[in-house]
Amino acid sequence: MTPQQVLVIAIPVIGAVFVLFVVLVATSRRRRADERGSEDLTERFAAALDAVPGGFVEEEDAASRTSVPSSSSETPPGQGPKEKVRPMATALLTEAPSPPLQFGEKPSGDGHKSTEVEIVEPKIKLRPIQPAADEEVEGMTRRQVLNRGILLTLGASLTSFGGAVIAFLWPRLSGGFGSVIAAGNMDEIKSTIKANREPFYSAAGRFYLMTYETNLDDATGESIYPKAFTDYKQAGLIAMYQKCPHLGCKVPWCKSSQWFECPCHGSKYNAAGEWQGGPAPRGMWHFPIKVQGGTVMVDTGKQITGAPKGTNTPVDPLPKGPHCVGI
Repeated sequence: MTPQQVLVIAIPVIGAVFVLFVVLVATSRRRRADERGSEDLTERFAAALDAVPGGFVEEEDAASRTSVPSSSSETPPGQGPKEKVRPMATALLTEAPSPPLQFGEKPSGDGHKSTEVEIVEPKIKLRPIQPAADEEVEGMTRRQVLNRGILLTLGASLTSFGGAVIAFLWPRLSGGFGSVIAAGNMDEIKSTIKANREPFYSAAGRFYLMTYETNLDDATGESIYPKAFTDYKQAGLIAMYQKCPHLGCKVPWCKSSQWFECPCHGSKYNAAGEWQGGPAPRGMWHFPIKVQGGTVMVDTGKQITGAPKGTNTPVDPLPKGPHCVGI
């Protein structure tokens, strides 16, 4: 794995872990109640109620509680004075209230006195208790730790998988296929081709280099192999992609016929990779070449579409012997 691919994997993983860590820290700072939780709140509320003799009233209801003045109005015959109804809290806080009259009981005395009931405000008014947050008891529950740990692991795994896919699909630009490859010295390549009677093959670049002689003028040749024919003609070499344009099989060289012949479905190409027979739709792909200081440089990042059927640019495109694959 190249350093570029390692960076492609490492950068997204580090970024995802950092973002998830920031989210984890941010959410863990939420305020919550102290360790006793709702039980402690209930105990505090009960203790506050115990401090109130007779109970308590809401703050908004306390303002509506007023004392009822005594009256000296005459009581109708056969009916006793009615006692003012009051809450339990105010009733218990009333000091020495008069005994209540039973229904139908006549008041004592001359019958002109009425019983006075005084409504007294409670001594303590309570407001709803809000749970207080303790700064030192902030944190996460065990479930939160588990859930966020699962999310963190899942996010890191998906990010790593995505980075690995990108790295796998990323072209290797340092000497591999998809980059400019130095095939070797031009004269040495030609000597090897002539001695072995077969093309020079580059496994790293996945291409063949074959000697090339043609009588086409540059304008006609450039219309067939754009931005490559002139260099082919001057160098006397032509570069072809190893993949068959039919279904992508690797096309080997047939030494007896001096053609490229595909063993998968029988497609055949002359020494320049131009279609001669079989189910392939056209000739083989080509790559541009440059000669720099005697070294042949092949640009495998730029594929030139093969010539259409019926194209024969070499001086002698005919086979030199029997075919390796039957037609």
